[in-house]
Amino acid sequence: MSQSTVILTDKDRLTDNGNGTYNLSVAPFRQRGMPPCSDEKFANQFTGGWCSGFMVGDDLICTAGHCGRTQSDIEDTA
Repeated sequence: MSQSTVILTDKDRLTDNGNGTYNLSVAPFRQRGMPPCSDEKFANQFTGGWCSGFMVGDDLICTAGHCGRTQSDIEDTA
């Protein structure tokens, strides 16, 4: 499990396909609303989340404390 990495995203970015799978809405990477320089590595890569973590159980992940500061933040996270 500890070798399985995850991204954290808002639940409203997921579309349930009705068969146990989901589609994730992705967008071009932005930092404070601005795109990276065009020559920067991965400048054209899309992103679907805003934080990361790793699995420590079937339904449990470990992540940094700043990834969810409030109960509401956690409840709206997938």
